[in-house]
Amino acid sequence: MNVDELSRVNPDVILTQDHCEVCAIPFNQVQEAVDKFCSGNTEIISLSPTNLDEVMNSIRKAGEALNREKRAKDVI
Repeated sequence: MNVDELSRVNPDVILTQDHCEVCAIPFNQVQEAVDKFCSGNTEIISLSPTNLDEVMNSIRKAGEALNREKRAKDVI
């Protein structure tokens, strides 16, 4: 994780997954970095779908977090 870049960007939303710690940074490490290097307004959304319905729900959830509900609906 590039904490300098995280601090510089100070994102409103971070999309991550906690399905596999080999494939991504563990959620607790993301949370710790956000707490330390961001302003405190960053929302962390962890998506870990295991079936098609959950994939669709994850797209909707991401769309809601990013204020892109219509785009998410179009993708679904």
